[in-house]
Amino acid sequence: MSFHLNKKWLSKVPWLRNAKKAFVTTIAVNLEPQVYPPTELIAGDNFHVVAKGIVLKDMHVFVSGMVWGLDMILTNQSLRRTRPALALTYVETYSLSNFAFNKVLDRFPREKKNVRKSVMWLAFKRKFLSYSHQVQVIADSLANVLRRDASTGELDVGK
Repeated sequence: MSFHLNKKWLSKVPWLRNAKKAFVTTIAVNLEPQVYPPTELIAGDNFHVVAKGIVLKDMHVFVSGMVWGLDMILTNQSLRRTRPALALTYVETYSLSNFAFNKVLDRFPREKKNVRKSVMWLAFKRKFLSYSHQVQVIADSLANVLRRDASTGELDVGK
């Protein structure tokens, strides 16, 4: 029953795809219901499923059936997006803490291995994005210096 009630959002969770039904059902059973009034902040460090309402998180709008906090599987805090979300309307969510997730994960060794693969992939993507942002900042700074020097005649960019 729990599996069928949660089927809508399950496909959106990479570390639940192709997992045993028993694991997915155990995760679904461990989700904690939460209710938030408009303008209330919602903890950003847990996994959340929006059941009802509208939420703003990291400049993205989340509505019924959408999830955030997929990065709660990461142990490197600098790679996680933990800023709180904002309830724009009355919101009902189901949430799962990292602690509760790991307790379930300890009972499913095969899924633990698959989650580890998701951790590695997500960590790689986040670190790559971080480095690409740093490179862009450096490139923009260099371009500004070159433009400034070219406009003052201190640098001949035509050669």
